Amino acid sequence: MSDLNSKIKEQYGDVSLESAPIDPENPAFNSLLSALEAVHTGKADISLLEKYYTALSAQIRESRESLRAKKNDENADRVEIAIAAIELTDAMLDMVKNYIAKPTPENMAIAVSQLLQCMGFINNVSDIL
Repeated sequence: MSDLNSKIKEQYGDVSLESAPIDPENPAFNSLLSALEAVHTGKADISLLEKYYTALSAQIRESRESLRAKKNDENADRVEIAIAAIELTDAMLDMVKNYIAKPTPENMAIAVSQLLQCMGFINNVSDIL
């Protein structure tokens, strides 16, 4: 295992740096890392991240509303855990929004770090649920 992979695993847990190909017409969380990289390296314009942010924020809102509507006494604990994962993902998207507003290397680093942290947390939540 490379030093970089070891450091990533130590800091973020069992996350993968593999990301699905960018699809501007169908932005998805599994390709967000690719979109961030493309914008950071100049292979894509910042408008790509604007599309991702808008689409993924809408998905977060819909998921949150759907979970809250399905919450009952029997599944309350699991729903609360899932909502916590959604809130963390929403906070990560705020870091992407910060990068869009002010595209600096520091803001990109924060966005990527938050994405990796979010991925690690969601992996752990998936194991629990």
